[in-house]
Amino acid sequence: MKCPNCKQKFDESKEFCQHCNLKKTDLKLVTVLKTSNPMTISFAKSILQDSKIKFITKGESIRAVYPLTNLGTVEFLVMKKDESEAKNILKEINETS
Repeated sequence: MKCPNCKQKFDESKEFCQHCNLKKTDLKLVTVLKTSNPMTISFAKSILQDSKIKFITKGESIRAVYPLTNLGTVEFLVMKKDESEAKNILKEINETS
């Protein structure tokens, strides 16, 4: 397995990545935002990318078929170690979506 943080080989028998010290428990993904608003989705992506927070989205496939609609909810997931920073950054848009 590769470490999602440094992309080096991760020894799964260890509690930490031997290259960047990422905790194995930090590999868990947590949801920091759920929205169906296309503008909020775009803004959240931009904010997280600018902040260098690695994230994945869940539920965007329906949006590819029907862009600029409010069909389906998109979830933004980050690594556990980035949860509080991401929630803090997204707090303002989360309250308005």
